Amino acid sequence: MLIRLTKSNHSAQLIFLCLLTLLLWIRNFIMPVSVEIVEPQTFLYSALFDWTKTHVVLAKILAFVCVFLQALTLQEVVRTHSLSKNPIFVALVYIVLMSAQSDWQTMHPFLISNFFIIGAFFYLFKVYDRKESYEPVLYASMLFALASLFSASPLLLGVVALLIFVYYPINKWREWLIVFLGFGFPFIVVFLWASLSERMDVFSEFALSSVRFENIEKIIDVPLQVQIFRLFILIVSLLGMVFMRFHAKDNEISQRKKIGAMILGVCWIAIISLTSPLSNVSIASLLPFFAFFIAEWLYRNEHKWFPEVVFYLFLLVSFYALYT
Repeated sequence: MLIRLTKSNHSAQLIFLCLLTLLLWIRNFIMPVSVEIVEPQTFLYSALFDWTKTHVVLAKILAFVCVFLQALTLQEVVRTHSLSKNPIFVALVYIVLMSAQSDWQTMHPFLISNFFIIGAFFYLFKVYDRKESYEPVLYASMLFALASLFSASPLLLGVVALLIFVYYPINKWREWLIVFLGFGFPFIVVFLWASLSERMDVFSEFALSSVRFENIEKIIDVPLQVQIFRLFILIVSLLGMVFMRFHAKDNEISQRKKIGAMILGVCWIAIISLTSPLSNVSIASLLPFFAFFIAEWLYRNEHKWFPEVVFYLFLLVSFYALYT
């Protein structure tokens, strides 16, 4: 029934998305306590969003809006590039993934960086559809850099971009030059600002958020219900990735390339996560991809009852993780 609702008219889809998001967040809104942000914060995030620490309710409302807008943005990416016949279902799954942990329901740095990650893949998918891809290459590289400046490691997202550009592939030296210029430009601007304002210490603060290969640590302790939720999501996502990888053989070559690019991004981010503390940044960076693979696996399943059962189980596990 819920999956069928995603096939209704656009107004009904938006109302359904909004109601489900409110249902997942209502408990957080009525809680007077703030949610602590445990992940490292870059200087750029601190400069723009430090005020949210003292405005608890406003921070939660802003986070709610971010998640909802990101879901709509992800839906638009999927629709524009014809990756799914039911883009709204991808948005629905993303909302559940991003809302099913109460400690995520505030203005975390990854909420900002995910905007740029989704936008970067919007332009990445344009690379294969054009003979000369200077513009999408520039925008994708720059968006990856901006995402890095807000929360994630530049090494993590930078290598994702380079691997995908090799996979697509990019053959012209001018396009490769644009890749490095696009990714480096935001950091050059920050360097110039830091030099002129004598704030070079911001780079030492930013280094705290980078991936440290020399410190292989254990997974952060999390409640049992959250562990169950993450394990369930991991299993369903892997099944979706395997399904899409083999199903992609029936698609045109550009679609196979786009699906392959997402799988490549998931694999690299997962590898980085295993060599560093399993932080919110690493997990949240995977969720736009996981939402797509889960939604497509369920929606394209030949058995009509199976997607409904799995999706109801998906919601039950999410509410269990959130309300226990």
